[in-house]
Amino acid sequence: MADDFGAFELPESSAQTLKEIGQFAANEALRQAGLDQQNFTLRVETVVLQHASDVLSDFEGGAFVVRLPFEENSADQQTYLLFPDEVEAFAAEHGGEETLTKLLAAEGKRFLEGLADGFGDATAEPETTKVDSLTEDLLPPEPLIRFNYTLTDEQSVLSFCKVVSADVIMQLLQTTEPEEVSREKEPDQTMNSDNRTDKIEVTAPAFEDFSSKAPGERVPRNLDMLIDLSLTVSVELGRAEMPIGEILELGRGSIIELDKMAGDPVDLYVNGKKFAEGDVVVVEDRFGVRITSLVGRAERIKSLGEEA
Repeated sequence: MADDFGAFELPESSAQTLKEIGQFAANEALRQAGLDQQNFTLRVETVVLQHASDVLSDFEGGAFVVRLPFEENSADQQTYLLFPDEVEAFAAEHGGEETLTKLLAAEGKRFLEGLADGFGDATAEPETTKVDSLTEDLLPPEPLIRFNYTLTDEQSVLSFCKVVSADVIMQLLQTTEPEEVSREKEPDQTMNSDNRTDKIEVTAPAFEDFSSKAPGERVPRNLDMLIDLSLTVSVELGRAEMPIGEILELGRGSIIELDKMAGDPVDLYVNGKKFAEGDVVVVEDRFGVRITSLVGRAERIKSLGEEA
């Protein structure tokens, strides 16, 4: 029953998107709360779909609840759930519960800003309460999307979660499929009793006037949520194919001949996809790569086809 969500599903792609938005918000919240200077790390560990009963069972001994409405006077909310004893330990070490509440509020506001441009600068204030027994009325409507976090420093780990109504989140992500049309499309022309079509009035279409816009002017996009996303950049000097027998004979001092000639550019990859070529340089006592050319769109598509 715990996994029976009816027709509702959380696609893996949507879960990954939510995790990335949540991680961006977590990083920004640490900076805003000033905890990034204290060697704190706030990580989104998992994003899962759950029933309210599953959440309640995890907090049978009580909860420290921080509810953050999406907007002022909004019924939709992000609800953070923490274990009271861990909150007390954190408060004693780091200046009270206010520091933790400030961190959660900052995360929630940045999460909304990253999730939907329409929220702009979210301004709702958090509502904090402690309960000996968590009840369903303190949670958003199910099914719930649950974000599991860990807040760590050099000495301790604080685990908590955030639950949000899945219906609201998926609407904001715009991942729901459009509803199928349940009735036939109305005809553009109607037939009269003599089986003749009525005359249709035809007018010229109205197009937006672009003459007032400067050349190259584009509508700004909210790319702030991508700034802190980490990508793996690797440099490949060359490749070689060898039989397993030869690999097993390799030892200290062995030389492997690569498919690149001396002086050839090296390949640069981002998350396993080639995107540039460059020359190896030395900067003080470290190696570096000076980019000499970027891979074109056609070559990128070709490389994807080869991987497939």
